Amino acid sequence: MPGADAAIRHAASLWGLSGTGAPTTFSTNGVVRRFGNCWLKGRKDRRQCEREIAAMGFLRADSRVHVPRLVPNARGDSLACTGGTCWFVEESLCGVHPDADDGTAYQEAAAAVGRLHAALEHLAGEGIPCSTLAQIHAALEIGRPEPILRSTGELIAHRLRDIGGWETQVIHGDLSHPNLLVAPDGQYGFIDFEFLARDAREFDVAILVITALCRSHLSDDAKAAAVQGISEAAGLPAERLLLAAVAKRWLAAISNLAFPGGPSRAALSVQLAHLEILHSWLGRAGR
Repeated sequence: MPGADAAIRHAASLWGLSGTGAPTTFSTNGVVRRFGNCWLKGRKDRRQCEREIAAMGFLRADSRVHVPRLVPNARGDSLACTGGTCWFVEESLCGVHPDADDGTAYQEAAAAVGRLHAALEHLAGEGIPCSTLAQIHAALEIGRPEPILRSTGELIAHRLRDIGGWETQVIHGDLSHPNLLVAPDGQYGFIDFEFLARDAREFDVAILVITALCRSHLSDDAKAAAVQGISEAAGLPAERLLLAAVAKRWLAAISNLAFPGGPSRAALSVQLAHLEILHSWLGRAGR
């Protein structure tokens, strides 16, 4: 999203931030760049920016949370969060760069999710969904922490502090729910978190399938190789993962329609486009 990235740089100059900003998150939605303790995310749709900021109004009472401010400029609009908090980007994933052109990165991420599901099953009885823990730890394992729901985040935060001195902060996340960021010292970054359908490992791995199949620069052969690699690494049939991917996108579309203030047309358009692609691949798998 070159226009949004240019907007980030321009907004940074307006804020008096030096340098080009280190990219912390890659996504189909653009790049989040970090300038010291300030993160900037480009958005071209001003109304969407305003709605997201308005939805975060209830967080202003929490002194730990810094609500993003709209930075208007000639090249677009940017959301900026300061004070060590950040607005996270949808569709980014487990350190898999959007320019990845084969199945290796996806396979590695799927393997990380699988290993951690196996390692963390004993924690499921403590009130923390196993899939949530697995995805967080898989993200941490490869250097990209993830926002999680407050309801499970507080339990995880205490446990991580006990075992390794992990740093925690409150941020704002998907569908206007407050999230807790769990991150190792000095590492920040965000990956997509959908809090619906968190009860099965295939839903975690399905995020990889969605990302692989819905990136337009990949050839069909590369997409097929990525899905096969994910399937093998996760030990789950490709068709089952495709079904989970379709379910996740339907859930995302439905929850988007319930967004306070009305649905985001841009997000809904992306979700429906993804569904069309996923249904096509599911049809191939069933033949």
